[in-house]
Amino acid sequence: MAKFFGFLLIVCFLGITDCAYCQADIFPDEAVSVKQFETAGWLKGGTISSVSPETDYPLYKEGVFSSFAPSSRIRAMVTLNDTLWIGTEGGLFALDTLSDSLFAAQDFPFLSVRALAVDDYERLWVGCDEGVAFRNQTWNYYTRHTHPFFERIRDLTVGSRKIWISTYGNGCGYISGDSLTVFTEKDSLMDNRVLKIVEETASRIWFATASGICYADSFKWESMRYGNNIPIGSINDLAFDEGKNLFIAVCRQGVSRYKFGSVTNYTDRDGLPGWDINSFSLDLTGKLIAGGSEGLSYYDGSGWTRYRIPGIPLNKYNILSIHHDLSGRTYLGTDDGTIIILDRDSSRELRLRQGFPASRVSEIYGYKDLIYFVTCNGVFKLGEHLTRLSLPDNYYSESVTDIAVEDTGRMWITTRFGILRSSGDSWKIFDRRSGLPTEYFTSVAADSGKGVWFGTFESGVLNFNGGKWYHYTVENGLPGNAIKDIIFDRSGKPWVITAAGETACYSDSGWQRFGPGTGKAVFRGGINKDITILNDPDIYLLSGSGGRTFSSGGGCLGRDNSGNVVIAGDDGIYFNYRGKWSRIDLPQTGYKISPSALIETERSDLWLGTKENGIFILSGNKWRHLKVLSGFSGKGVLSLHEDPSGRIWIGTRGKGAGRFIYFPDAENKKPN
Repeated sequence: MAKFFGFLLIVCFLGITDCAYCQADIFPDEAVSVKQFETAGWLKGGTISSVSPETDYPLYKEGVFSSFAPSSRIRAMVTLNDTLWIGTEGGLFALDTLSDSLFAAQDFPFLSVRALAVDDYERLWVGCDEGVAFRNQTWNYYTRHTHPFFERIRDLTVGSRKIWISTYGNGCGYISGDSLTVFTEKDSLMDNRVLKIVEETASRIWFATASGICYADSFKWESMRYGNNIPIGSINDLAFDEGKNLFIAVCRQGVSRYKFGSVTNYTDRDGLPGWDINSFSLDLTGKLIAGGSEGLSYYDGSGWTRYRIPGIPLNKYNILSIHHDLSGRTYLGTDDGTIIILDRDSSRELRLRQGFPASRVSEIYGYKDLIYFVTCNGVFKLGEHLTRLSLPDNYYSESVTDIAVEDTGRMWITTRFGILRSSGDSWKIFDRRSGLPTEYFTSVAADSGKGVWFGTFESGVLNFNGGKWYHYTVENGLPGNAIKDIIFDRSGKPWVITAAGETACYSDSGWQRFGPGTGKAVFRGGINKDITILNDPDIYLLSGSGGRTFSSGGGCLGRDNSGNVVIAGDDGIYFNYRGKWSRIDLPQTGYKISPSALIETERSDLWLGTKENGIFILSGNKWRHLKVLSGFSGKGVLSLHEDPSGRIWIGTRGKGAGRFIYFPDAENKKPN
């Protein structure tokens, strides 16, 4: 085994293979290149620009986003006077350490906080996906409107008369006065995805990147990626101890200690809290602390020792951040919204208030003035307040897939373990014990006179009508038995899309594979009220019927503002009107997008949610891309819904829910 790893290292060194196996797993879309480093140091490199902070947060010009995200991942903490500032994926919070009161930061518009720092002038700096903010008497902002550099911030470091800024994709740099200096791969930076910066001295700087570690001084840049016995991979954190040992947390590969060319590697077998170390910190005694996926350890000069705290099972926590205040108190930030506070003689756990109860919102459904959210933690109803529906058992709450409400107010919920139907204050359960052919249901749609229709994971479609069950499979004309979604069009016909992307609708003659075909077309009026869209070269008009399979099994169903079916696939968006089809090309982004949700609003704007690239809006003849810097924090969109007031609700994978209000109807000038 030792010979194998030795050979692997030699192969990497010779450049025969990239060997960044951790990177291939974590960042599959980002290629890493190996290059020669120039001899000039960082003091003579970089691109210098003049920048001035903004005092008003720039909003998306069409309206305003409000985000409802969990605050469970506590990524950064810092104390300023008697306040502990807390940065989370759900925003910025503050803990008054004297009164022990916790509150959300006032008038702070950014949501996804990545880094916190306090400079020599006692100003609080906040690094976010959307930009950088600092606070004097009021908040000041550096965003992409200031300079393209200020997006996807990953770390802030207070250096010698400067603030170092790490970004994911734009390199790194520093602010000094009104000047911004930026370093990228062109300046011999190893990788433009920079995760952490530390100063060894005022002139010798270390850069942790998604490809490994490098340093620069007054004379040169040098990579530490090969030939130094440091594991290759993304760097989670860097820190110097009082002995000037550099400690390097390599993603999923433990910790390396580096000094004068000598490297010692540590894993959980050497006392570390797991293989994945997220954060380092020096306490007031100079002891180096490491937090990871299985708790906390400290370095005593010769090795690592696990922390043991009576009454608190640290090994059950994934510790993302560590901070020590001047009184000697230690704060540990976890990934479940808990802050562990360690004092000299006591310890306790503090639960951070959550802005929204779940990170994954797979469906958003509206009924009258109510909004229902289908989440990984159950179903929540938003009326005057947000409340959680009480389901028969917890395993139902964690497995809900869809929801529908009949005109009578009776509710149906599909889960991976059967169907739930509300009966007053109780629930009736339909599963195999009721004679159903399956218990894994993916979708539900209700329509007066047509009954309730259910899509299944592997058994086709079920219809409950008049107290009887009807079962349809491929033998009855369905294009497939794995149903992804089911909806009704304005005429009351149910439509399905399968896991393979095939579409079909049901009429009196049974199931018909019905989807966009090819041939001469009639333009469907209403894609855009401006008839000049016909002259847009990106619009293709098609007609016909016949089954349609989208490439790579993608696709989703939606409705336009007249109730007609809209189908989005990997090769375009198709509108159906009186049996005729019209096609609109997907946004031309230069990279592949995969549609996941689709609606046409009452304003005739077409909203397209994608699996990995946020939201695209077709307004007029122009696509607009909404992502982090527009105020929307979710890349993976799972659901879109327009309520009777014209507000757009967005369900995401990992960022909770969002709401968009058009100007001039926006309730606030800033996201709340």
